[in-house]
Amino acid sequence: MSTDAIPLMPLRDKSPARRNENNPRSSGWLKTRALHAWRVTIASGALAALVILLINIITIAVICAKYPMSGNGVAFYTGSCETTKVVTTVAHLIINILSTILLAYSNFAMQCLNSPTRAEVDAAHAKQHWLNIGTPSIRNLFFISRSKLCLWLVLGLSSLPLHMLWNSTVFDTQSTNDYLAVAVTPDFANGPEWTTAESQDLFASPANETTTRYREMILGLQQKMHHHELEHLSVDVCQQAYFTSVIPNRSNVLLVVGDSSATSPVVAIWDNQYIADDGYTYAWTRCYGSNCFSMRPYNPDFGSATIGPVRECYSQKTAEQCKASVAPVFLIIVIICNVIKTCCFILTLRITKPNPPLCTLGDAVQSFLKEPDIYTQRRCLVSKKDYDSHLLGKSHEWGSRPTNIGDTWAGGRDRWFRSVNKLQFVLFSLSLIAIAIVGVACIGLSGTLVDIPGFPTPLAFVGKLNTVFGLGQASMFTACLVANIPQVLISYIYLGLNNVMTTMLVMHEWCSYSASSRKAAKGLRVTSPVPESAQRSTYFLSLPYKWSIPITLVLTLIHWLVSVMFTFVQLDVHRIDSGATVTAMNYVLFWRNVLILVLPIGLGAYGILFLLSLFKKFPGAMPLAGCCSASIAAACQPSLLHGSDLRSIRAFPPDLSNRKLKWGVVERPEEMENGIGHATFSDETVTPLEKEKMYN
Repeated sequence: MSTDAIPLMPLRDKSPARRNENNPRSSGWLKTRALHAWRVTIASGALAALVILLINIITIAVICAKYPMSGNGVAFYTGSCETTKVVTTVAHLIINILSTILLAYSNFAMQCLNSPTRAEVDAAHAKQHWLNIGTPSIRNLFFISRSKLCLWLVLGLSSLPLHMLWNSTVFDTQSTNDYLAVAVTPDFANGPEWTTAESQDLFASPANETTTRYREMILGLQQKMHHHELEHLSVDVCQQAYFTSVIPNRSNVLLVVGDSSATSPVVAIWDNQYIADDGYTYAWTRCYGSNCFSMRPYNPDFGSATIGPVRECYSQKTAEQCKASVAPVFLIIVIICNVIKTCCFILTLRITKPNPPLCTLGDAVQSFLKEPDIYTQRRCLVSKKDYDSHLLGKSHEWGSRPTNIGDTWAGGRDRWFRSVNKLQFVLFSLSLIAIAIVGVACIGLSGTLVDIPGFPTPLAFVGKLNTVFGLGQASMFTACLVANIPQVLISYIYLGLNNVMTTMLVMHEWCSYSASSRKAAKGLRVTSPVPESAQRSTYFLSLPYKWSIPITLVLTLIHWLVSVMFTFVQLDVHRIDSGATVTAMNYVLFWRNVLILVLPIGLGAYGILFLLSLFKKFPGAMPLAGCCSASIAAACQPSLLHGSDLRSIRAFPPDLSNRKLKWGVVERPEEMENGIGHATFSDETVTPLEKEKMYN
């Protein structure tokens, strides 16, 4: 029977009723198969993608219908800045949950597409190349069909916009106000006569324009002060309120000074228009000397009158106008990628149906037991490194071998790290360490990036420590790309971690079949077990749920924390002269305190992986196939005791793969004329490999 006819992947049914069923076509078994087939996993991915697609479409339809478009976004909430931050933080959490679900199904489908069929494995072996079984691999892309390759590429490329833009579909717009800062004498509230002309020499404005248009504003402030409609602030509180970058809930302020030599109740006027070109946001907050409140005008050349120290302040309160917005353009891009993934899931089901791939180690073993590979005979001890010792996987092991040549077993159980390519592990480790070093450097970042207070913190534990990347009038798209670069780096780290962990765990399962393992004989874990056999159905492709679920949860948490740590923010400025609202700048806020949480989580996960790989041993002594198809095939060669024709697909008992198996010696060297034994899979009693003995 050709392995291409082997179906794929129901999950394990642990109910005892299944063992008692005698009819393989009973409704109970059919129900179990229908519910747990791996194809249903991808079908459920298509359904999940469709649900997420509907959520996105409904979101953009409702928001755009209910709220007006303003600039690059649609504000669906306007009000308190703290509430705005809560809304966007919760939205980002929901987005990260949805994106993790969609991308997890996408990765699952990509791995199925990346897995070779038996025909593709045979074609590769004929050209002296091996393929990866059970782990994602770039190598496989050169040998799988064009339709699977194209679908794999589309799935991968459609993930990139989701990483780069989805978190930025919901963003917050902070609000700040231009305002007048008017230095006045203590009797200003009593209504003495004054004119702006009397304070002309002390007037300070970025444009040095006339003060006529300010008279009505100052008269209004005088009336409000007289009727106690302004909030009285102490000097310290006033300094904290106005010496900041973002002032969302205050506007004009009266500074009551003492010991002034000015003859007018209005001593000086500052027109504070928002600027962000040199670290001084508002003109009047430039300090001269150690006391910022021993003030002088913006331009010290204006007059020579002395402005005394500030005694108290009267501030005009305003309603906060921060916004939580949706970027329709970004959400449309996300929807397009969502549609693409939904279609890809459906197409994956279609193109893999006639030629099911070898997704798991058990699939490959089952295939090679049913139809032994003709290119790897008499090499039962070869490991992945024997085939991986030369460029492009070619080595001397591909040549024919006479029956009197064998390999000597060195003995001993290997540790987990032995199963991973050294270069792969080193590159992954160096990448993670480099990112960690950059992260630690960012925690102490100063100089080129400035701490700017005033932006509300995203989470209660974050604190006030932040760094702002001011992008000026750069496009919103550019700002969002900058903010989401870390998301791509995290995904890269995850792919590396997944590959390393998958290889080690697959080899752990592989070595559990060894005769030297304390584990009992067991059936193969395949994607579609034969009913009423010892085969076990798989509930995962590579990582078991006890590993994949915690890793996915940690990944979701890190993605969310990074979306909080690097936040795209727009800043709206409310002009007092025209009453207009303008977008002054696009910012990327970098909350360094969040990084203090992310680094221990990431490094802790890596530390656990490193310790496991360094100290944990495989359960039995066995050549490490390392997911290499050639090494797996070599371990599945029949012995002469099973049949004289090693090329016959019936050399093994036809139903051997359905039984409980162990891998070990079936022909002892001392019992053979040439002194060379043989090891393979068997349902009978097998013995462990003997050190310094030869096998082929």
